[in-house]
Amino acid sequence: MKRKLQKFAGVVGVYIPAEIGKDLHLKHGELVDFSVMDGKIIITPLYTTPI
Repeated sequence: MKRKLQKFAGVVGVYIPAEIGKDLHLKHGELVDFSVMDGKIIITPLYTTPI
């Protein structure tokens, strides 16, 4: 799945498609961790409530 990077208030971001958010049980305001591995951006949910 491809997405364009967007500029939000001086930072670069990307929208997470609703179907991915639903599959991962992501909710607005939840924390995620960003890391880089082998030249790829890894976004890991930090669940505050059990799935």
